[in-house]
Amino acid sequence: EPIVIVRAHDGQSIGDILAEWSRDADLSLLGLRIPEGLHDDEYAESIHPLMERMGSVLLVRSTQEEDLLVVD
Repeated sequence: EPIVIVRAHDGQSIGDILAEWSRDADLSLLGLRIPEGLHDDEYAESIHPLMERMGSVLLVRSTQEEDLLVVD
């Protein structure tokens, strides 16, 4: 069943919310888009502190413009 999560207060960051709600989960799926101008390794380094605060996470590279499944 889906859960709607609402910020407790304006100062609560997305990182705080993700860490709080995913800490005890068996697995959290997190879709991420790599910002333009950053390489994969730079982006991985920038989100590492968030990943340390969460439980098990599967990162999914999302919202890309490439067509990875070309069908003839």
